[in-house]
Amino acid sequence: MQLPEYYEFYSHPKFNSGKRALETIPYELSTMDAVKPLVLSNMRASGHGTGKKLVKALYDSPVTIGAFYDEVPGVASIGLIRDLAQLFRDRGCDSLIVTGSGPVVDTAKGVNMLVSIEGLDPLAPGAGGLIGQNLKPLVYIPSVNACGSETSDSAVIDARTITSDRLCPDLIVIDPRMMAAEEPGEIINASMMVLTSAIEASSAAVCTPISETYSHAAIQFIYENLSAAVRKPGSRGPSMALANAAAMSGVALTGFSAGIVRSLGLALADLTGLPAGILMGVLLPFALEQKSISRKGVRDELLLALAGMEVYSETPVKERAGRGVEILREFIGGFRYHIPETLTEMNIPVYRLGQAAAAAAERSGEFSESDCMKLLNRAYAASGIDE
Repeated sequence: MQLPEYYEFYSHPKFNSGKRALETIPYELSTMDAVKPLVLSNMRASGHGTGKKLVKALYDSPVTIGAFYDEVPGVASIGLIRDLAQLFRDRGCDSLIVTGSGPVVDTAKGVNMLVSIEGLDPLAPGAGGLIGQNLKPLVYIPSVNACGSETSDSAVIDARTITSDRLCPDLIVIDPRMMAAEEPGEIINASMMVLTSAIEASSAAVCTPISETYSHAAIQFIYENLSAAVRKPGSRGPSMALANAAAMSGVALTGFSAGIVRSLGLALADLTGLPAGILMGVLLPFALEQKSISRKGVRDELLLALAGMEVYSETPVKERAGRGVEILREFIGGFRYHIPETLTEMNIPVYRLGQAAAAAAERSGEFSESDCMKLLNRAYAASGIDE
């Protein structure tokens, strides 16, 4: 593990994970002077009965649910956020609880900005960096298909990313009762997004010891539990491990921009409608192989995170990085029914590659369009495109 000469890490969310974790919410809210939350969910989560389970867990407590909205769509929009912020005020709410994944959490973060900050519009362009005060208490309850961004310091609202330390949830509650049985493809898609985020965070040039610890735990949880979760959706042990991995990878992402694989996966998903996590699962081995032959190289710790100390210590030092990439490719290859080996197999038009490279480079600023095209060309192996 490397120790940077200087680093900063905003270590904020508290984790409550395990049996009857939901029942800890009233006490945790009381420590933040909150008793009347607005609960947000989406129809998918509510269809699994998670909302009823949450209400039942809070029934014999001082907490009163001020309002419950379970129709958050697949995109966080400013219009809905403003409406929900007004609902928050009208019902006299003092906190938020959000269940599910992705846009519903971005929506909750947007609502929290509007109801907490007075004197400026935090959703106006360029205002994200102006969030200098604490927001209302935000409790996040992950599902098994959480994609990792939910616990980070950012929110994507109407295709615009807002980033601030204040956007991190205050409390992450992971309870086995909230681990609904999802389709295997959904589980794999979400887990590939989480795995990508964790690997890219741990391999960042300024990776901190704290973010590396979160990343490695997330990587190992996915490596050890994804197969079991896919074989038996809804199994509590593997599902809990994947939910923990998603929460941990999001915390590890705090303070970092998205890496090249995550950025390209999101860009290609926007352009093609294909699942972002599956795209990342295709790109990730190629990215690590490309990095392993560059001057930067792949860090030995990837092998440690994937295979554990015994395999790591038994592997010669010079072979550790390569062995880590090899194990990762074998692991992803085990889900070949859902994750193709190349982008060619996903029938992506060639012209979309250039569009995705331009969009990813512009969105991040951490790598060039040329870097993106090199990776895309490697992953589009059967097309005959020259690098």
